[in-house]
This record gives sequence, structure tokens and C-alpha cells, in this order.
Amino acid sequence: MVKIATQGGDGKVAFASESVVITFTEAASKNDIVKLTLSGGAYSACTLADASESEDVEFTAVGVALDTVVAGAKGRVGLRGVFDCNVEGTTAAGNGLILSNDTDGRLIPIQAASGTPAEYAKIHAIALEDDTSNVASCLFDGINGFAATAVAAQG
Repeated sequence: MVKIATQGGDGKVAFASESVVITFTEAASKNDIVKLTLSGGAYSACTLADASESEDVEFTAVGVALDTVVAGAKGRVGLRGVFDCNVEGTTAAGNGLILSNDTDGRLIPIQAASGTPAEYAKIHAIALEDDTSNVASCLFDGINGFAATAVAAQG
């Protein structure tokens, strides 16, 4: 879960941010969503979130590239907190966001449940503002997420 940061009484909830420096096995642009690579029981690298891979049964830890990084270089990845995230299309404040099945490195608003049984996806972020520029300020939690939720197939 995202942690609450100490605040000075301004009347708003402040969230703590957590990030790591990790090796990027492929290039990523700032604000892209990356998947952490699990190897030998540890996350030691990351790759651009691939829209062609299913999240239905394997809930992979993800993060946000905080800078543009070339393949093979180390870069900072945001794991929890408020970050700008690349999103697909229009996002409204309060939307639950999941990995896109259409565009690598992007989030997309969750859709209504459908199918028998319905597909499941991990919600990685909540949009904090309306946005039409394909980059939204999000409350992001790439480690725990917010429980599996029934969603319609994306794409």
C-alpha cells in the first residue's frame, strides 16, 4: 500500500514516494510503465511493459520510468507514490488504471466487467486529475496494487 507522508497541516493527504535505481534491459521514455524482471527470487532489472503480454494470472510488479533511459543503463523507477504516468487517451480523475493491451509502456482506464468468467487485472494507479495530454498525475502502486478486479478485455 502507498504510505502517507508527514505533512504540515495543509489539509491535503500527502503520499510518500518510493523509487529504486535499476538496470533497464530495453530503452524507456520518461513516464513509461516498466515491468520489474523477477530472477532468482529478486527484482534486478526492468523492461518496458509489453502490451501483448497478459496480466490475467501473473501479477507482475511494475514501476514508472522517472527519466528517459537507454537499454543497458541504470535509471530511477518509481514504485509507489504520486508520479506522472503515460496513459492512453483521455483519463478522468478517479479512474482506476491498468496496463494497456494496445500500447507498450502505457496505462488505460479500467473498463466494466464482462465475460464468463470475467477477466482480471491488477489496478496499478488512480488518476488524480482529468487529463487529455496522454500524461496524467497518478497515485501509483506497482508493488501491491489494489486487489484483483474484474475488467473487460482491453483492445
